[in-house]
Amino acid sequence: MQSLCCNEIDFIRRAAAVQPHLMWFLGAGASRTAGMPTATDIIWDLKRRYYCLHENQDLKVHNVNNQTVRAKIQSYMASRGFPPAGSPDEYAFYFALTFGDHLAEQQCYIADALQPDRIALNVGHRALAAMLDAGLARVVFSSNFDEVVERAYRELSRDTITKRITNPDDSSQYVDVEVINAIEHSGINGERAKTRYKDSDEE
Repeated sequence: MQSLCCNEIDFIRRAAAVQPHLMWFLGAGASRTAGMPTATDIIWDLKRRYYCLHENQDLKVHNVNNQTVRAKIQSYMASRGFPPAGSPDEYAFYFALTFGDHLAEQQCYIADALQPDRIALNVGHRALAAMLDAGLARVVFSSNFDEVVERAYRELSRDTITKRITNPDDSSQYVDVEVINAIEHSGINGERAKTRYKDSDEE
C-alpha cells in the first residue's frame, strides 16, 4: 500500500482517493478535546485521592493542575516506593491500590469520570461522524473508554453505531460501521464491559 506520509495537500488528495478503505485510529487527543479525561488525568486523580485519604487532607484544595501540588503528591508517592511519575506501571498500580478487587467501586469511578453529559463535541468529531454516516469511513479504532464518536454519530444520524469485534476466522461477522474502543478491543463487550475495564496487570 502506498504511504500516506506527505504534506497536507498530498495527504488530502491521496486519502480522498481511498477514503472508504481507510481505517481510523483515535488516541487520547480525540477524548481530551471533547472534555474527557486522559489516562494521565485519571492517574493523577487516583494519586490525589490516595494522598488526601492517608494524610487526612481536603480533596478540594489539592488541584493537581497546580505543579506545586503535583510535586508534593509525587514526593509522597516516591517516599513509599510507588512507581515513578510517567512509569508505564502507574495506571494499573494506582487502580489496584485504590480499588483492589472491588470492581463495583471501579465501575462507578470510571462511569463518573466518563459521564456522557460531559462530552463537548467539536468539528473533528462531527466530521468523522458525517464520514461514517456517508459510508466514507467504515472502521474506527480507539484506545479510549468513552463514547465520543458514538455520541457524535448519534447526534448526526439519530442512529447508533454497531460495535463488534471482527472475527478473522469468520468474515461474516464483519459489519459495515464499527467503532472498536479499548473495551471491545480487549475482547470485552456487552454486559461485561459495564463491570470490568482491564485496568490491572492481570486484566
